[in-house]
Amino acid sequence: MTYLNTLIESIRDTLSEAVSKEEKAVYTAFTKKLKAHLQRKWGIKLRAKTSGSVQANPFIGIIVANDRQDKIPNEFRLAAVGVFGGRPLNPENVVYGNIQPDRITLKHSEWLKLVGNL
Repeated sequence: MTYLNTLIESIRDTLSEAVSKEEKAVYTAFTKKLKAHLQRKWGIKLRAKTSGSVQANPFIGIIVANDRQDKIPNEFRLAAVGVFGGRPLNPENVVYGNIQPDRITLKHSEWLKLVGNL
């Protein structure tokens, strides 16, 4: 059991070195600004989260907060698919992997291409 604890600590130390606290703060601040910007633009309540924050370029998710009553505009979803070169089957109602009517999850670099540096 001691070897396993040592291994876990070693892995934890390696992961914590992958991204500094300052970088995590930048990603978190960007996520908050993105949420506020999109809420103002669309007039709907959103939730935002950053996942995979132990690595550079984490995934950032924007989720409609009121149980799918509101939807992310289709034009924006279509633009999001275009960021990474995807082609949805139905451009009139984009549903493509991490891009759904009630949520969009993209990497930080892809959000920058989509909305620019807030």
